[in-house]
Amino acid sequence: QKAKDNKQAAFFKKVVDADDHEDILQDLCDYLQEYTSSTSVYIAKLVQHKHEIEDDDDETAHIDSATPRHLDILHVSPKGFEFVLRKTIEANEGVAHDVFS
Repeated sequence: QKAKDNKQAAFFKKVVDADDHEDILQDLCDYLQEYTSSTSVYIAKLVQHKHEIEDDDDETAHIDSATPRHLDILHVSPKGFEFVLRKTIEANEGVAHDVFS
């Protein structure tokens, strides 16, 4: 238990000391996977599909608001699951999108 408490304290210190929390998202993923004993943990961003744009388009022309948003997987734990990085999960795939409903 002491080793687990030390790991937790070290992670929390890293969170407090971080200048930019985006820099420690992989650490968060690793910590959550170990702490919860989950098979795997993913951190993804909910994003819109994008249109190709022309030089004279406005700043929102690339956003495709007619299609459902998808999850873009940015971080994963444990090691060995890197094959899913930068993959997308569409709204009709699996149950991941249900948490946003």
